[in-house]
Amino acid sequence: MPEDFDIKNDAKIFFSPGDRGGVPGYAALEKAYNFLGTSYQTNNMLIGNDQFAVLHIEVNKRLKNLTLDRVVHHSRLLLIGDYGWYNQIKAPPHPSEDWKELAEWHGRVDCHNMAFLDSHVKFLNIRKGFYVTDKYSMVPFEELFGMAREIQEQL
Repeated sequence: MPEDFDIKNDAKIFFSPGDRGGVPGYAALEKAYNFLGTSYQTNNMLIGNDQFAVLHIEVNKRLKNLTLDRVVHHSRLLLIGDYGWYNQIKAPPHPSEDWKELAEWHGRVDCHNMAFLDSHVKFLNIRKGFYVTDKYSMVPFEELFGMAREIQEQL
């Protein structure tokens, strides 16, 4: 990295111009980038940092064997998206309607810019608690789709 590289000013790829904040536990008007160093959230089912739910634990057991040929739906597997998308999957209820409005960066309820494994990006509605749909999947292993759908049916 060049000596004059300034991560705050030169790494704008981590900042979304739509970032309006709405990060739970932080000041509502503060941008996600200011707290997290990025305006985006990775699909945590791909990085193994969540051990709180049965589905996450089952994914984590298999992550060491994750290869491209094990992912059958490259065009559906979510990699990363606007920070607010993750709140749709598992965050606790929004503290207020004002907060919810701030987390909707693009003016459409529960819709976020999402990047997929096959490298396409799409503005997509993310349904709270839904890990596998006909449009996206957070789960990289097809053998766990059934478990994900069972969990979704309980919503």
